[in-house]
Amino acid sequence: SQDDRDTRRFQLKIAELSAVIRKLEDRNSLLSEERNELLKRLRETESQFLPLLDKNKRLSRKNEELALSLRRLDNKLRFVTQENLEMATMRRPSSLNDLDRSHSTSYHGYNQDEREMDFLRLQVVEQQHIIDDLSKALETAGYVKNVIVRIPNQLVLHHL
Repeated sequence: SQDDRDTRRFQLKIAELSAVIRKLEDRNSLLSEERNELLKRLRETESQFLPLLDKNKRLSRKNEELALSLRRLDNKLRFVTQENLEMATMRRPSSLNDLDRSHSTSYHGYNQDEREMDFLRLQVVEQQHIIDDLSKALETAGYVKNVIVRIPNQLVLHHL
């Protein structure tokens, strides 16, 4: 009788513990599914995140390069501005006509050799401009010739 009651009590306790185990297993199963879903979302997020991270790194490097380039250009601008101010105070001739006039008048701080060098430099620059203009004209003429040659061919094809 005492043994029967103990057995019965143990059986109830075992049944109760089995029910708790089933509930824990169900909870574990739900948590496992939730974990798998979260892992899947993490992988998807990483697959979207990694290209953005790489792009961010590339853009950061490009930004650093551009900042360095900007600093160099700022330095160059300061240098050129300073040079320009120095040149403006020297009053250099700006054309061949100015240079020709400078032969007849005293040019501030320029000796004959410097004036001749400036004259030759200006001649080279003006001749380069003439060469550039002629090259552009030849290119345009070649283009017009190609268009004229194409037009009769198109007309012949049109009439056929």
